[in-house]
Amino acid sequence: MLSFEPILGKIVKHFWTSAAKERSFLLINRDRQAEAWFKVELMIVMNELEEDGVIYKWYSEVTYKEKRKGKSPTYDFVVKDRGGRCMGIEVKTAFVGRQKKRPLPKIPADKDDFRDPPGSSYPLSFYLTNGRNGKGGVAGDAFRLIKVPDRFLAKRICLLFAYGCQDKFSRFGKKTIDPNDVPKHFTEALQDKIKPIKAKLVNGSRYIDFQECRLWILAYTVS
Repeated sequence: MLSFEPILGKIVKHFWTSAAKERSFLLINRDRQAEAWFKVELMIVMNELEEDGVIYKWYSEVTYKEKRKGKSPTYDFVVKDRGGRCMGIEVKTAFVGRQKKRPLPKIPADKDDFRDPPGSSYPLSFYLTNGRNGKGGVAGDAFRLIKVPDRFLAKRICLLFAYGCQDKFSRFGKKTIDPNDVPKHFTEALQDKIKPIKAKLVNGSRYIDFQECRLWILAYTVS
């Protein structure tokens, strides 16, 4: 049976290392959203899983060609077992807090000081849809995964890395919550956004604390 649990265990272990925590802290300290870094780290994890025989093969940036005209969806990872069954994995990252403004404003020629002004503040709930009416964020990824027929994907996973200062997780949209209840609130909100689709949190919740910061690793099966 194609299972995500051993993959998730390896992912959590990978991000628990001192080096990974230091990089996560850097992103938090510099107020940066960096989805590409998390995906590169996942490529390292996938390669190790393949070498250890936990998975048979893995692919990244996989495009599913639909018969109808239009843009074909691309998926972050597809994992295959020896029986030929495939698992699709979509990855989202969520920097929780106030991100630095990008792009930087133009600097007047008569000034030599580089300013790094603060931008907007984002609660975790923003990343449900990325503010795009259900077409982006984790909910949008779930919809894209469901588009692929069962004969091609035996399992579908939405993987979310949420990171920021621990106190920033106390805000969930307009609600004030206990930061330790993040999985509960995010799961309920995700279910509300994608009512036609079943979503289930895989193996409880996983988080990593370091230097008054936190990295949540939340994974959902969708069907």
